[in-house]
Amino acid sequence: MFKEKVIFEKILNNESDWELLTPQVQAVLQAGSLVLLEGEMGAGKTTFVASLLKKFKFENVSSPTFSFINHYKNSLINIHHVDLYRCESAAEVESIGFWDLFQSHEPMIFVEWASKIPDDEWPLNRTLFKLVIEKLNSTSRKVKFFELS
Repeated sequence: MFKEKVIFEKILNNESDWELLTPQVQAVLQAGSLVLLEGEMGAGKTTFVASLLKKFKFENVSSPTFSFINHYKNSLINIHHVDLYRCESAAEVESIGFWDLFQSHEPMIFVEWASKIPDDEWPLNRTLFKLVIEKLNSTSRKVKFFELS
């Protein structure tokens, strides 16, 4: 079980508030960071990643729900965006090449539905963070951002 150190907790009242939040997250991330994303369907996990990736000059960020893994790379950074929602077993997680993403320490990795992987299976040679999004109503979200150790 990880120890969680709260970095911030915010209430977002609409989708445009994500852009105000992302600089705070970007400030603590570095190459090789691993960000575990949790929240119910439609909470805003992909919206958060898309907003953050805009800060790194990426456009047209899409959900990896059907592709499982989307890769983004430019002269600034290398990012893997993973969605484990449709993975039903450890064998399926392995079959999509998920663990291969950790061969290099360079890429920043964002994992939606990270709770499908037990805490003791995450690589400990990375800086780990967790972003939890709670739907308050159709437009408002409560966002908590933690560093894990």
